[in-house]
Amino acid sequence: MKKRRILELDCLRGLAILAIILFHYTTRYGQLFGHSPFKFSFPLGYLGVQLFFIISGFSILMAYKKTEGALHFGWKRLVRLYPSYWVAIVLIFITTTIFPLPGREIGFKDFLINFTMVQRWLGMPDVDFLLWFLPVILTFYGLFFLTIVAKQVKRIGIIMVGWTIIGFLFLTQPVLSRIGPPILRVSFRYIHLFTAGILFYQLKTTQKKLLPTILLLITLIPQLIIFKYIESIIVLGFYLIMFLLITNRLKWLRNRSLAFTGLISYQLYLIHNNIGYVIIRQLLRFKINSLIIFLVPVFVSFILATLTFSFVKKLFNK
Repeated sequence: MKKRRILELDCLRGLAILAIILFHYTTRYGQLFGHSPFKFSFPLGYLGVQLFFIISGFSILMAYKKTEGALHFGWKRLVRLYPSYWVAIVLIFITTTIFPLPGREIGFKDFLINFTMVQRWLGMPDVDFLLWFLPVILTFYGLFFLTIVAKQVKRIGIIMVGWTIIGFLFLTQPVLSRIGPPILRVSFRYIHLFTAGILFYQLKTTQKKLLPTILLLITLIPQLIIFKYIESIIVLGFYLIMFLLITNRLKWLRNRSLAFTGLISYQLYLIHNNIGYVIIRQLLRFKINSLIIFLVPVFVSFILATLTFSFVKKLFNK
């Protein structure tokens, strides 16, 4: 019998992507282009990305339980990431070629390199800046894949905390911090959150709670030292939410619309940003209500994300 999805987890994904969309449209747009049609903003919405990292760690162990070995796991992860990504970068490139965004266009050669998803590791620009998220996720998946190959998944919590400590030293020691491309430092900056997600899943599924709890507390050290005070407070709130999730105290969050938003959250993340900015810039040519200017790109993003999700699901029978 196919294991049912955790509805609350989809709802959390939905909240995370809605926060990110609000941030990009109401706050980041004004920062980039020097003006904003909106009288409200959501400056902390970018922290939805941090919640996504935690959920990704939690979900990767769930996904592993449904696979048969390293190759099967790797294939499932690649199918999860790449097809939707390819659709998105084609849509973004076409849109921003027809309707250029100042300072955010890239050439055709760079566009082709973007198909690899490792352009940041190669020092090349993204079709859309927010795609920085994906090489980081690929790095985390790669570490997990190597753990499967080494047959050490039972020790994944300890291994990932080890990587978290290495990452912390890498970021805080001047000699180490100059090694490698910038995306390596970005990956180390967020690896503690991915690790925390893995540990929350272990807390949910194991009888021996002491070690995962201790390791989970260790993941808070880089968060509290490296990040701003307000960011750490909100991430502590994310930890509390994940605790409520694993103890079945988040059922009040269940909502079909929110869960569907979470289901297509990956596609929404990929599509909403530059395409949304183009739509906002075009709508500003007309004297219309700012609420409409906000809702139109949200609606278009949902439509494109839903179509992309359905297309990929049908193509790969996911």
